[in-house]
Amino acid sequence: MKIPDKELVKRIIKQKLKECGVIRSQEKLGKIVGNELKEVDSSFSITPERTRRIALEIPDIEIKVKTRKSDVERPEKCPVCDDELKALYAKNLDNKKTEVGFRCEKCSYHGDIEEFMPMRYEFKKTKG
Repeated sequence: MKIPDKELVKRIIKQKLKECGVIRSQEKLGKIVGNELKEVDSSFSITPERTRRIALEIPDIEIKVKTRKSDVERPEKCPVCDDELKALYAKNLDNKKTEVGFRCEKCSYHGDIEEFMPMRYEFKKTKG
C-alpha cells in the first residue's frame, strides 16, 4: 500500500467534481478518488477521511455538512477540519445573551446546541 501525493489527490478531486458537479457523500468521493488512484498506481490507497481533509484545502471546492442530533457532548474542535469553533449567540426573551450554536470559520461547518454531529458531506466545485 502506497500513500498518494496530496497534489495528485487534489487534481483528481477537482477533475471528478468538474465531471460530476456534486458528490453527496464522503464515502462516495473517497471511492471515486480511490478508484482513479488505482488507475495511476494499483498500490495507491486513500481513506474517505483523508480525501475529505484534502478537499478542504482546495479553495474552489465548497463542502456542506448536514448534521443530526447526538447524545455525545458538543465538540471542542471542528469535527470536519479540527479547527477552533466559534460560539454563536442570540438574545432570549429576557434580553439575555445565550449560546444558540457554533461555527467554524475555516470550513464553514456549523451546528446548533442539539444538532451538531456530521451526518453527510456534500462536495461541489465552485469555480473554473
